Order: sequence, then structure tokens, then C-alpha cells
Amino acid sequence: MSESDDRRIEYIPLSGLIDRLHPDNPKDHNIGAIIESYKAHGYVASGVIDKRTGLFLAGHGRTIALNMMRKQGMDAPDGIITGACQ
Repeated sequence: MSESDDRRIEYIPLSGLIDRLHPDNPKDHNIGAIIESYKAHGYVASGVIDKRTGLFLAGHGRTIALNMMRKQGMDAPDGIITGACQ
């Protein structure tokens, strides 16, 4: 794997992720079910962003659900870093 192929984890504020949702994402999401899953299990899988385009490859529904939770004043699920990263 070359240096340009390296994968990395980067913590990005939720406000910086909403604009990265791919406009051509064909998948429908049950946001209510995702929120219920967060309440029961926490946030267990990060989204994936294409470093070439800066847009999501995976994680659209998870990100939309987190944003909805924030807008509704819900607590962040376990597994989400809050505070300085927001």
C-alpha cells in the first residue's frame, strides 16, 4: 500500500460532516430505527469518506441520525466524542 492509499481515522465535528453527504446516494434510511439502535447499542461504526471527493462512501444514514438527535436535543450516543470536537 502506498502512502497515498493509507487509511486513517480523523475525528470531524458533526457540523463538518453534514455537507459531505453524497448527493447521489441511492439508499433510503430508516432514521428512526438508526436512532433507536444508537440508544440501545451506541455508535459502533464510523462512516467512510472518499479522500478524493471529500464525500461519504458509507455512513449517510448514521450521520443524518446523529444530526437529527442533536437538533432534537437528545444526548449523544455512547461512542461519540462531544465537547471540543463539536
